[in-house]
Amino acid sequence: MNHPTFLRAKRIAFGVLAALIVIMAAATFLEHKYGTPFAVRYIYNAWWFGLLWAVVGASGIVWLRRFKRPLHVWLLHTSLLVILIGAAVSFFTSRSGQIHLRVGKSTDMYQSGEQVGSVEHLPFTVTLLDFDVAYRNGTDMAMDYTSHIRLTDKDGSVTEGTISMNNVLSHGGVRFYQMSYDSDGQGSILALRMDRWGMALSYTGYVLFFIALIWMLFSPHGAFRNLLRSPLLKKGLTAIALFATATLGAAAQTATTLPRDVADDFGRLYVVYGGRVCPVQTLAQEFTSKLYGAPSYGDYTAEQVVTGWLFWPDEWNKEPIIKVKSNSLRSEFALDRYSSFNDFFMTDYRLAALVKDYYYHGNRSSICKDAADIDDKLQLIYSLRRGELFIFFPTQQDGQSYWVTPTEAFGAESFSPTDSLFVRNVFGQIFQDAKAGKFDAVKQGIAAIAKFQQKHGQSAIPDAQTVRAERLYNAFPVATWLFRIDLAIGLVLFVWLLVRIARRQSARQPWVLGLAKGGLLLSFLALTYYVTLRTIVSGHVPLSNGYETMLAIAWCGMLLTLIVTLGPARHHSLTALLLSFGYLVAGFFLLVASLGQMSPQITPLVPVLSSPLLSIHVSLIMVAYMLLSFTFLCSVTALIVRISSRRDDDMQERLQVVSRIFLMPALTFLGLGIFIGAVWAGESWGRYWGWDPKETWALITMLVYAIPAHASSLPALRRPATYHLYILVAFACVLMTYFGVNYYLTGLHSYAG
Repeated sequence: MNHPTFLRAKRIAFGVLAALIVIMAAATFLEHKYGTPFAVRYIYNAWWFGLLWAVVGASGIVWLRRFKRPLHVWLLHTSLLVILIGAAVSFFTSRSGQIHLRVGKSTDMYQSGEQVGSVEHLPFTVTLLDFDVAYRNGTDMAMDYTSHIRLTDKDGSVTEGTISMNNVLSHGGVRFYQMSYDSDGQGSILALRMDRWGMALSYTGYVLFFIALIWMLFSPHGAFRNLLRSPLLKKGLTAIALFATATLGAAAQTATTLPRDVADDFGRLYVVYGGRVCPVQTLAQEFTSKLYGAPSYGDYTAEQVVTGWLFWPDEWNKEPIIKVKSNSLRSEFALDRYSSFNDFFMTDYRLAALVKDYYYHGNRSSICKDAADIDDKLQLIYSLRRGELFIFFPTQQDGQSYWVTPTEAFGAESFSPTDSLFVRNVFGQIFQDAKAGKFDAVKQGIAAIAKFQQKHGQSAIPDAQTVRAERLYNAFPVATWLFRIDLAIGLVLFVWLLVRIARRQSARQPWVLGLAKGGLLLSFLALTYYVTLRTIVSGHVPLSNGYETMLAIAWCGMLLTLIVTLGPARHHSLTALLLSFGYLVAGFFLLVASLGQMSPQITPLVPVLSSPLLSIHVSLIMVAYMLLSFTFLCSVTALIVRISSRRDDDMQERLQVVSRIFLMPALTFLGLGIFIGAVWAGESWGRYWGWDPKETWALITMLVYAIPAHASSLPALRRPATYHLYILVAFACVLMTYFGVNYYLTGLHSYAG
């Protein structure tokens, strides 16, 4: 086989790979517009789409034969080929469907997932013996669903087993997964999948892929170890500038509310909120934050704000507490940045037409969306004033603990006559005492409710350690403080380093680097404390929503920076660069976490997310995004240096080396995270890959960043200027994967909150 053949194979491999990246990206937008069935039918399951993947795999192997490659490189590409083969086998041979069971009933039929309305037969009979739903104590939120089934083979042999979320039952080549259940609790809906060979091949490919990725980092002959030995790392580097931020607020007017100590007692009561039992303080802070954008209002605590709205609504209707972020709304209706409840009502509801357009006519223009956002805030106020937010009173029914609002308590039959009299009267009495200024009597009423809660809801009330952790968590909004501090320090460190480079001065200033390291360590400890408190309160590793993953990236960025700058600085400019990157990455992601689009509300995990594989999957991907953020900052720095200095060739090369040092482990963590996520999905609901938009964009991101890892085969990307430009553009994939999918596209992984 001659050289032109190999060259042609390389061009085909990278050309088709680029085409696949574009096609997959376009498919996610087409799915958003035309629906999932359209994208699946015309793209993901189309014969030509599979053929393109086959061409990439085959031409890539042909190109590898042209050169003598390390064994880990062969293993890496072979594992990907095995994964593709496994996917093909699954596509052509697997069967899937659903089976609906009722307690005491038997069936050997299931609804095929391949053809709507098609019924298939199992080689055995399935009987639902019992079905259980485990609820979180004191709430109606399910913690797990469990189906107890009997499987009877044709030869009469019987097997019994249980199926729950993340607990698969296999029998006769069929894997059963818990999906849903009937509203009366007497029926269960199971997913089933028959994919013995395709799943086995895919999982084998995953194992080989994991081994190859780890081997790639530690192989003494690998590209990563060669980068670490690069002499360019022994020379000085430059830094990067980002931005600092400030927040605006409005001063509270004088309004009536409870004294701070009385409101604090009210905040110590318990309430069912967000699917769990928590202190009223938590509800109050999130209520105030949603309205005002901060957990307090002027000199008023969140508890005072809530009790003010509750007991003196007419006065609080005049308070400029509702934050109006939209310039269009402010201009259209002559509103201030902070407006009052009354500002939205003249003769009638001023936003009515826009809100109707948004919800009933599907108008998704920015002004209609902003009006709907304000409408949500106004509805929240209505809910508070009607008492719907205060699920205060615990009771028992059918052996299950549940809590009711003061209004619901009037119709509850589960209370004893004495308790019924208490819940009917206590809140009304507190209201009267508050209006009359009898605050000692209000405290007594609050204490009576607290005693009632302890007596009747003890099993659902969090333990003292959890409550203490939650109150500390509420009292110190660490993320909000740290993003300002970290961005400011990162900016100052950048300016200092840039000035010294411009003056051709050494960055060897131990006291500066020592202060920077010490500050980052304190920042890291503060964030660790904050995350630890959140873990205690939530009862799970905080990686389940957008806010928590932002915290995770910031935490990982700080930790990595502390590790790589550990000990005395030998290369002072490089140390200063890394420290500035650590501050800026942490500050940026904490800033994003603090934005209004990401809800910090702590909620219990839904059953399917209660898996250790989820924590591993999300953690690895967050580390990868953090490392890719470092490569982006390297490229931004290179751009700044190129614009500001003509003597930049050497600097560009050094930055390229540093960037590639971040890139290699980023690809490793991203690859591991994606495929561990596939294993989790396979064990949770039987589908290890489903072309969900988040899955697709994660794969796109990995492929886009894998291209510069092939610099030995792509001479253009060996040039620093081209490499840095590519990395700048590639970071758009990270932004799209994390933010674009969450806030624009739809799918199973969209968690904008």
